[in-house]
Amino acid sequence: MPGFGADAPLSYYAIPEAERASRCELGSDDCVIDRASFFIRGCLEIPVLGADEPLVWGVWVSLSEQSFIAWLKVFEVEHRSHVGPFFGWLNTWLKPYPETMRLRASTVDPA
Repeated sequence: MPGFGADAPLSYYAIPEAERASRCELGSDDCVIDRASFFIRGCLEIPVLGADEPLVWGVWVSLSEQSFIAWLKVFEVEHRSHVGPFFGWLNTWLKPYPETMRLRASTVDPA
């Protein structure tokens, strides 16, 4: 099953390219903009009838600063399913679907 994903949250691309290096901290799984907006990367799995594997979208979700710090504390921990879930807002446009920005999201770590 193919997978699709975004390299950064959509809010990152709203920052002028010349300002990104000074205003944004973009990692493989996290992003902080202006030390005030916090994002994590995750997978949105969509079951597909007749398929053994789900369709997977790599998405970004905004978190509160408090939730982001809690997530950071356990990011390297192998078994971290006891942390969360965290509430956030989708910060990825899933083309070709209608507008997906700011859809309510709840992060759940399957680990």
